[in-house]
Amino acid sequence: MFVKICGLRDEESVAAALEAGADAIGFVIAPSVRQVSVAQAARLAESVRGKAWCIAVTRQPPVTVVDEIFDAFAPDLLQTDQGDVSSLPPRAQERVLAVYREHELIPDRLPACLLFEGSQSGVGQTANWTLAKKLVARTRLLLAGGL
Repeated sequence: MFVKICGLRDEESVAAALEAGADAIGFVIAPSVRQVSVAQAARLAESVRGKAWCIAVTRQPPVTVVDEIFDAFAPDLLQTDQGDVSSLPPRAQERVLAVYREHELIPDRLPACLLFEGSQSGVGQTANWTLAKKLVARTRLLLAGGL
C-alpha cells in the first residue's frame, strides 16, 4: 500500500502525516480551500525530503506556474489531470502523476502509474470501485477521494 496525504498547510500536520507513515505528501497548488503558495510548499517540503515524496497537486496549471513549481519547489512529482499532460514542459512530463476521473474516457494505453478518483477533486467523493478494479489489473493505481 502507498499512502499519499494531500492538503496539508502547516508543519504540525506534515509532521503528523510523516509520523503516521505517509509515503507522499501532496501540496495543493491548485485553487482550493487547502491551497498553499509555491513558496509555502517549498518551505513545508523541507521536512519531508528523504522521508516521503513531495507532490505538487495542480489542475490545468499554466506553464508559468509549472516553471515556478519546478524552480522553487522541485517536487518529486507533479499531479495534474491527464488532459493537461501534453501541454506541460518536458521536465514536468517526465515527472507527472496523471489524474484520471471516473467520468472521463479511459484510453486503451495507460501510463505506468496513475491516480484515479471521482468526478471532482477535493470534495471527498469516492471513485467508482468497479472501474478501479479493472484499472488496477492494467497499471499501478493510486486511489483518491473519499477514502
